[in-house]
Amino acid sequence: MCSAVLFFSPHGRLVLGLHSMKVLIKPRLQKDKWSLYWKTSMATKTELLDPFELEVSPDDTAAALKAKVGNMLSWQPVDRLLRLEGFEEPWELCAMRGVELPDSATLESAGVTHGAEVTIVRKVLVAEGACTPGKRRA
Repeated sequence: MCSAVLFFSPHGRLVLGLHSMKVLIKPRLQKDKWSLYWKTSMATKTELLDPFELEVSPDDTAAALKAKVGNMLSWQPVDRLLRLEGFEEPWELCAMRGVELPDSATLESAGVTHGAEVTIVRKVLVAEGACTPGKRRA
C-alpha cells in the first residue's frame, strides 16, 4: 500500500505526494566467465534469486535502489570490486519492463509505481586462463 501525504507547494497549492511505495525486486546474479587472454566474456550464466517486496520512496534514484538491494543481499559494494582488464561495463543495472533505468533518474520520473516489478542485476567476473602460482603445466 502506498502512503500519501498532503503538503503545500512553494506556490501555496495543496499537493498530494507519495511518501513510500512497495515494489517487487527481482534480483539476478550474472556470472561472466572472463578470459584473461582474450579480455572478454566467454560465457554468461544468470542466476535468478528469490524475488522480494521492498518499500521505497518515489524520490529514490535507481542508483540508491541498487545500493539498497545490494546491501540487503550482502553484496560487496561496487567500488570494492576488482575490475579485470577489458571489462568496461557497469557492475549493476536496474531495469523495469526490459528498459534500463538511468542511475540519476528518480523512481517516479522513470515511471516506477506501487507494485512495479524492478529487476536488479549484479555482474560477477569469474577469471579463466590464469595459472595458479607455484604450479606448473604438464
